[in-house]
Amino acid sequence: MTRDERIGKLVSEWQEKGEKDYRTSLYLLKGGESFFENAGFHAQQACEKFLKALLTAHQIEFPKTHDLERLLQLLRPVEPNFVSSLGDLDWLTTFGVEQRYPGPLPAPTETEILQAVEIMKNIRERVTNIISA
Repeated sequence: MTRDERIGKLVSEWQEKGEKDYRTSLYLLKGGESFFENAGFHAQQACEKFLKALLTAHQIEFPKTHDLERLLQLLRPVEPNFVSSLGDLDWLTTFGVEQRYPGPLPAPTETEILQAVEIMKNIRERVTNIISA
């Protein structure tokens, strides 16, 4: 297998993992209010994996992290328009870590969950288009 084939395979694997979280988030959202937090978690996870797919496609190494802002900073030099259009995603990063455990942060609101799902859809579509181009 050539280097390009290995990279392509890894990009596809990141996308497949992101798709699983994407579908899980949408499924949980349909389950009603008691599943909203979990839908938000999977939305964050999908965003993270789609961003990692794009970083891999650009052959940019990244640390093991759930920090969406960190991943976006790594993408900024090669995808500045994409990154700037997303705005600040620090709040969404908390869905992947802090919101999962008891602590001082309040549970996300329905509005925040729905916003997270919309961002997930946007990132999925745009990353897919960039990688496919």
